[in-house]
Amino acid sequence: MRLFGHHFRSELGGVLGWGLALAVMTVMLTAVYTLVAGGLADQFQQILTAMPPQMREFFGSSAGAVTSVPAWLSAIALSGFLPMLVAIWVALAVVGVITADTESGTLEFILSLPVHRWRLLAERWLSLLSQLALLYAAVWAVMLGTVAGIGQHIDAGRLSAALGVQFLAEAALAGMLLLVSLPFRDQVKGVLSTITLALVFVFLPVFVEAGSRYEWLRKLTPFDYGGAGQLLLGGAFPWSDAWLLLAWAVVGFALALVTFIRQEV
Repeated sequence: MRLFGHHFRSELGGVLGWGLALAVMTVMLTAVYTLVAGGLADQFQQILTAMPPQMREFFGSSAGAVTSVPAWLSAIALSGFLPMLVAIWVALAVVGVITADTESGTLEFILSLPVHRWRLLAERWLSLLSQLALLYAAVWAVMLGTVAGIGQHIDAGRLSAALGVQFLAEAALAGMLLLVSLPFRDQVKGVLSTITLALVFVFLPVFVEAGSRYEWLRKLTPFDYGGAGQLLLGGAFPWSDAWLLLAWAVVGFALALVTFIRQEV
């Protein structure tokens, strides 16, 4: 697992930076609940109600009843901002798996060593997923700590399940973006393409209404599955969606692996 360790260490600085940014965002969004609980709940709900349907969709189905910490976190953190920010990190991270070395010429040197292409991609892919898990573990710990710090309570198990489902959605996104990133030999073009596609997937459920004639488009994005926010509010664990997202991530990586093995340096 030397390739895994080398890639993990080389990307650790960026992961810690993103982890710190996500931690700060989590503290701020969680702590703001004290204002809502302190008498601004009615005003905030009026603002949400007056929003266009697309913006309400961004904040999830619990956006109209932010009268508890789970509902607040479901609407403000889990449904919109957190998936979007992590998706941007994923878009940047997948470009660092192969494309960055392709541009610098390092990939040709690495492949001249006794290293199989499948092993290189597999171990770097596992490194990326480990970094993604580290980010979500940091969010989980900071969110629990902040909720306790403002004198509130949230079920740690349900929060774990909600973030776990969201992790699977981001992993499925990573598989697709990895496949998209492989043809690029220019890192900047790769980053622009993966970030654009990541944001399309994040906002697709926002701009395509459920029940419309284009509802099938929502099924093309992993963020239409899982219902992390509803899990936090007491919903049953979506086993079928979780297995689907896991399969999605595996298939995305498998296609990327086949593409990379057949690809010329």
